[in-house]
Amino acid sequence: MTRRETDEEIIAEYDKLLAEGREMEGLVPVKARVAKPVRAVYSVRMSSQELTQISKAARQRAMTVSDFMRQASLAAARDELDLEAGRQEAAFLAVREKARELYQAMEEL
Repeated sequence: MTRRETDEEIIAEYDKLLAEGREMEGLVPVKARVAKPVRAVYSVRMSSQELTQISKAARQRAMTVSDFMRQASLAAARDELDLEAGRQEAAFLAVREKARELYQAMEEL
């Protein structure tokens, strides 16, 4: 039975091999594949109208929806995108929809 080496003994042995240029001696090359970097998947809730708008914008730029969303999110995070304009457009669309509903209600009277 062999005695277990202490950490210090292992380090000293490796340092000696390194100094002699023999640190790779006895190692066997293996074929290995390095995994892709870990990515996160994030779920976002949106209306079908919002998804339609995003899909259309992505198609116009010859991008996938996920690439478009990633690039837009990064641009916003870097302050390269004016989010206030998007808020104003959303408010305008909401007002327009309410006006349409009121018009339809008046037509029914």
